[in-house]
Amino acid sequence: MTGHVQIPITDTASPLRPGVWWVDETGDVHSGVGVDQSFDSLFFRHLGHIKLAVNFPRITISWDVHNVSGDALTTVIDRLTSYTSDLAVHLKFFYYGWIDEHFPDQRAAVERIQEISRFQSVELIRSTYIEEHDISTVSDATDLISNGYRLWERASGDLKRTDQEELCGYLPHVLIFRRSQNDQNLVFSHIGTKSVAAQVYGAQWVTSAFNEKSDASLEPSNLKYDLKVSEAYNRILETEEPRYDHVRALLHLGNHLEPFWVSYERLLTYSLLHDGSPAVVCLVNRTQNVSIPLAGDS
Repeated sequence: MTGHVQIPITDTASPLRPGVWWVDETGDVHSGVGVDQSFDSLFFRHLGHIKLAVNFPRITISWDVHNVSGDALTTVIDRLTSYTSDLAVHLKFFYYGWIDEHFPDQRAAVERIQEISRFQSVELIRSTYIEEHDISTVSDATDLISNGYRLWERASGDLKRTDQEELCGYLPHVLIFRRSQNDQNLVFSHIGTKSVAAQVYGAQWVTSAFNEKSDASLEPSNLKYDLKVSEAYNRILETEEPRYDHVRALLHLGNHLEPFWVSYERLLTYSLLHDGSPAVVCLVNRTQNVSIPLAGDS
């Protein structure tokens, strides 16, 4: 393994000590001490290696889904199951873009690794997946989404009737869209600082997007995503019915950064603003537990 020749291979049966380790294409484990991080991409994509960062009680495992060695995956699974106490596991894998997932123990992580490995030869079908769920299942959503729905129900969608203390707790997480007085296009009326859009695009975008069209983006390569996720807004205004979605999407932020995936739950509701004008409120919570297991399946 390039850059590791003088570093001894560890006992393949024992748990790993704290530190950085590399599992090569044959399944052998090498210390990552002294290995420059700039080589990571080469090891992942050209050699099929896996990187392990052990910091008890946590371990981070990084690899490229398409190029990883099967022997390396087998070794990682064996190592994870060799620990007698639970470890929190952070999986960081590249499948057309980076995905970060977190698991409370190695058993759940092993199941996910095995599931992901089945996508090694699967090509990407599309970059944005939206799956609508029956609104009756919103009670099973994450607390932010399910509580947000109850808040909307109690006020019948009228922001003036919404408890102000509760409303202030949700406004940082929401996007609000209203009709433009000029051309009737939907525009941003409010962008919460903790919303997924604000987290992804940053403070500069938040400032520039206010009163802009709902598909406004700083990144042209995300235009299809912006158009796709905004398709449902007009329907909400027309039907006045709430909508609950799971979303998984591949995003880009400039040519110098690698693409990455976001997954989240989304609640869209018809609401009345304080001046009585209709609006769409979009409440989003990032979560890895969406019903779209991994983009690329049909």
